[in-house]
This record gives sequence, C-alpha cells and structure tokens, in this order.
Amino acid sequence: YQRRVHGVFTDIQSSTELWDKVPAVMKEALSMQEKIIRKLIEQYKGYEVKTIGDSFMIAFHDVIGAINFCNETQKSMMYLEWPSELNALPMCAEVIGKDNKYIYRGLRVRMGVHVGEVDAQINSRSGTVDYFGTNVNVAARVESLAHGGQIIVSMPVKQDLETLSHPTILTYLGICTLKGLGEYDVFDARCKELEGREFPPPNQHAAVASTSVLDKVRELKKGYEICSSCSRTLKCSQCTGTKKGLLRVASHMHTNDSVRSGKSVLTDPNQMSAEILPPKHQVYNSNIVSYEATNSMEAPF
Repeated sequence: YQRRVHGVFTDIQSSTELWDKVPAVMKEALSMQEKIIRKLIEQYKGYEVKTIGDSFMIAFHDVIGAINFCNETQKSMMYLEWPSELNALPMCAEVIGKDNKYIYRGLRVRMGVHVGEVDAQINSRSGTVDYFGTNVNVAARVESLAHGGQIIVSMPVKQDLETLSHPTILTYLGICTLKGLGEYDVFDARCKELEGREFPPPNQHAAVASTSVLDKVRELKKGYEICSSCSRTLKCSQCTGTKKGLLRVASHMHTNDSVRSGKSVLTDPNQMSAEILPPKHQVYNSNIVSYEATNSMEAPF
C-alpha cells in the first residue's frame, strides 16, 4: 500500500576515517549518537525504519516533526559529552561562533528530507515496516548532497514549511542532479541557533555517484562476499578501511538476513494507521551491537 511520508536520512561525515583512526572512541561516539537520535525520534513522533551502519532512515507523519527532529538533532549533538579524543580530531573539533556559542562540536551529521508517496511493505519476519520507491531514493540522494552538520530539503518540503509559516531558515542552493532521478531544487534548512554554520556548495558529486545511504546496502553485500572467509568476524586483516566498515554491517545483514530495523515510537494511537501490528517485543542481536526494540502499538505509516 502507499503512504505519504516525510523521509529523513542521516549519515556521519568522515565516519570511515574516524573508524580507522580511533575505533574504540568511535564505537562509544556511535552509541552516543544512536541514543540521542532515538530519543528525538520518540520526542517528535517519528518511525525508525532502519539503520545502515551509522546512517538512519526515519519516517514522519508531517513536515513539522521531520524538520524539528533535524534541527534538534543538530543542536543536541553539539552538547553531548563526546570523548576528548574525538574532539581533538579536526573533523570533530569544537568551533565557536561570534556570539561565543558552539556552532560545531563532535560528530558532524548530514541530513536530508524529502516528502512524497512511498510503497510501504511489512517485513514478514520482524513485523516492521519498510518503504520503497522513487521518493525514498530522492530522500537518500538529497541527504548525500549535504555536508556534515547540514540539513538539506527538497522543494516539496520547503513548500510544506512555507505553508505552515515555520520559522526554519531556508536558503536556495540551486538545481542539483540526483543519480538516476533527474534534477531537483534543493534548500539549506536550519534553525536560528545554527545560523553561524557555513558550508560549501552541495556535494553534487556524491549525489551523482553511488554514495547515498541506500547505495551502501548493495556495497555491504559485496563487502561480505569479498570477506566471506572471515565467517562474520568484524576484523579482517585483508580488508582496508572502507571494506572494514562494509564488513561490519554486512556481517550484521548476514546474521539477520536484513538491514537492522528500528521501532515505532509514536505514543498517540489516534495519530497513526491501524493497519500494521508489529510484534510487541523484538530483539536484534549482531556482532556489532545488541539493540532491543519494544513496540507497544501499531506502526504509524
């Protein structure tokens, strides 16, 4: 069946380099990122569709929930107690703005938002919901245009925000070509607290190349095939940086036969569809992390 969904994709900038330089610190930092993102998904009534490595795919009922989630995530990330070893690295260093407040600190997360009709499918094994179709691909490609710490939205999202007179600051970034999807008008979106951030032009090369979150899934399978002799071991002496990252998630995919899925966190049954009833208790175990998801009500979309 089809649903109109505001899709959000997130990804950590320079994550491969960080895993190579400070793997133990990155493990702790990734856990911190996951906790704050999941807390905010619940706060803004979203639905965690899946995670792919350090990337999230999240669905929201409306544009207010989606954009407030993105802005709050960017702000919250600056005030987490990151390990000192992480903040000492150039790609995670503290940056103070003119008003003596942080404008960057810790992991840099890029985010993309798009809205449209998607095909919703229920996973027969886990009971969770996944989304497919052109608009999902557009959301992933829009995210790949962003730089760490930036939120980029598509024209339909911008129009929704303007209709509601939302205070988010929108700046036109131009027309960008998204791989296999054509040209799209995109906008930088940010709350007032993030006005001091400056970014280069959209990462057009990434959007045209196969570097979006969804494209990683295909690479993960290749990574596992390359390292099949490891038998799902996380560390492979024959793998260099990027392949290690791929193997980490590919082994997870092999174990669970799917990308790790998340949970419904909507708290008001009146706001959601009653068509789907996932299991009330789901446990996802892998060699990377143990993640327990509890669903106490119907999935929202």
